[in-house]
Amino acid sequence: MNNKILKIGLLIVVMCFVIGCGKDDNEPKALSIVGTWYWCEDGKLLATVTFNSNNTYTVQEKNKQTETGTYKIESNLIIITGLTGPYGKYTESAEFELGKDDGGDYLLLGEGKWRRYSC
Repeated sequence: MNNKILKIGLLIVVMCFVIGCGKDDNEPKALSIVGTWYWCEDGKLLATVTFNSNNTYTVQEKNKQTETGTYKIESNLIIITGLTGPYGKYTESAEFELGKDDGGDYLLLGEGKWRRYSC
């Protein structure tokens, strides 16, 4: 009888350990390129780029759509295929970096530091 109680007690302790060691909900979420990014200089909005989850993107300058296309990510490289815009159809690759600083999320891409918020 005591042996049975001991086994049940150990089973309860093990179950509590397994249940209590689940994924930590407080872990920081991985940054994603998906969403709208704003490029500002001297407090002025120069352009926005929106990367969609279906691997398409749109660039806007002065509130006017200037380019659309597709993208794919390979490590720290983004490969962009422009489908419409001033350059016609083209494919280009560039290194990028996603990070956080005192200003929030940032995307280093091309000529500047893009942010999740407008100027």
